[in-house]
Amino acid sequence: MTAKKSSSVAIEWHTISVTWVIALAALLLVGAGWAVYRVWLRPLLQRPSAPSPPVPSADTASFIQLSGRVEVKKVNDYVYRPADFRMALEEGDMIRTGSNGVAEIVCPNGSRLRVSPDTLLRLECSQPTRHSRIGRVEEGAVVVEVSRQPGLVSTGADVRARLETETTARIRFLGDVQESFVEVQRGQALVQAGEQQVAVGSQEGARVVRQGPIEKKRLLDAPLLKQPLRRQQIAQQAGDSTYVTLEWAGVSDAVAYELEVASRQDMLDSVRRVTRSTSVVLQIPNRFAGVWYFWRVRAIDAQKFTSDFSETRSFVIGQGLSPAGAVRCSFEARQQMTFSTFVVLEGKTHPSCMVTIAGEPVTVQSTGQFRHFYQVRQQGLTREPVIIESPQGVIEEWTMEVLVDDRGIHVQFYPKRAAGGP
Repeated sequence: MTAKKSSSVAIEWHTISVTWVIALAALLLVGAGWAVYRVWLRPLLQRPSAPSPPVPSADTASFIQLSGRVEVKKVNDYVYRPADFRMALEEGDMIRTGSNGVAEIVCPNGSRLRVSPDTLLRLECSQPTRHSRIGRVEEGAVVVEVSRQPGLVSTGADVRARLETETTARIRFLGDVQESFVEVQRGQALVQAGEQQVAVGSQEGARVVRQGPIEKKRLLDAPLLKQPLRRQQIAQQAGDSTYVTLEWAGVSDAVAYELEVASRQDMLDSVRRVTRSTSVVLQIPNRFAGVWYFWRVRAIDAQKFTSDFSETRSFVIGQGLSPAGAVRCSFEARQQMTFSTFVVLEGKTHPSCMVTIAGEPVTVQSTGQFRHFYQVRQQGLTREPVIIESPQGVIEEWTMEVLVDDRGIHVQFYPKRAAGGP
């Protein structure tokens, strides 16, 4: 019998130096780090950085006037943030004003929107490819002015108004009672509600309650102011009443009047007072002697249609201002932003002074600063009058020269005596 050979396994032990252990560990760490970089870190570093906020340009809507509390909720945002002149407005942005807030917006096609206090507006005008749509009034009132292209405005109840070229209209929506108003100040509009449509002309209005029929009627005339007289200084002697009497002429078919009194001509300040009255005479308390007040009135009819505001007058209560205390109007202005057919102007004067450029009133803020929109009228050189008037009635005249050539739009301001040409 043959004996089996036993098999054996030899185990050999090798000694690895500490240097090799350290090198191996380092190699493993480098490999792990490379894997982390490839899988996680490099994609993170290569991810595009968050785009910086867009700035106003000829292709976006932008603010040209801001006063009081005005907030914007961007189309991809969830919160309202304070409005800023440097903010480019996009289609779908929501603009909200407080009780003392007013905003003015210009669209790329030259349409202009004046957003009243206590208003919520969805902006729809910033994309040039959809220039026919301007905005949707979800609550409150917006004055829309279109120039060279028709515009479409709607309300929260889906009442639509197509504004023809060279048309100015006030669009209002009262959300609690679902009432929509289209009040045409000049031009023409086509108002649509469901299958209904009605043409509305200058100084006419249309009203839709919920899903009811379109009511059309003539708008009321603006009230004519009686007293105080324009820039009147009301002397106040010892023992005089602390109330001032305001009076205006009654308007046919008016059932009420809305009176605004403020210490700024934009009617937006801490002294502002809005009063609804059924009488054409109203007494208001004199809160600050020696302060210039501005006041205006508009009429309201039984269907809640409103007239245009009356002229704005100013008065001061006291024994008259000495020459040393009279307001002196300084003036400076420049071209701030240029678009294809219009420019935005900015400047500064005394807060109590009234400024008109090319016949259009300019809103002066409490700091004396102002921004103003000017629509270019023609090619070549145009000279426009600039009037600066103090509360005492002292008038200073300037000239704005607008040159439109192949290089763009160029604006310069000169005192009238220094303006070139006849």
